[in-house]
Amino acid sequence: MKLTAMIKKMCPSNSELSIPARNCSRLVILGSSKVGKTAIVSRFLTGRFEDAYTPTVEDFHRKFYAIRGELYQLDILDTSGHHPFPATRRLSILTGDVFILVFSLDNRESFEEAQRLKQQILDTKSCLRNKPKGRADVPLVLCGNK
Repeated sequence: MKLTAMIKKMCPSNSELSIPARNCSRLVILGSSKVGKTAIVSRFLTGRFEDAYTPTVEDFHRKFYAIRGELYQLDILDTSGHHPFPATRRLSILTGDVFILVFSLDNRESFEEAQRLKQQILDTKSCLRNKPKGRADVPLVLCGNK
């Protein structure tokens, strides 16, 4: 069944989609400035590469997938590499289910920042899950770009 047909079947009168919570995930992309976070998201969503650089404040994307007759929702949060407000980053981590940490292969500092971000994610998620600090099981991918 095509995705549009599934969506119409699940919400026939243009009401809210009723996707089970277990089928909804939030992917958070984190990393230093200018490492290519937005380029990765754009390539994933559209298949295109945009070579013009525009700093991201914070972008949110939502994509639906039909897999084996079930509807899935993926929310993608493309964050800024510059976080003047630490609470914003913490909120992104608290609400995230899956993380991609991006660093630039030609910038060691961005790799070190990715390591710090990983530790911050583990520490933050540990508090939520009543685990020892830094011991949460969090789906996380480290991505070298450029």
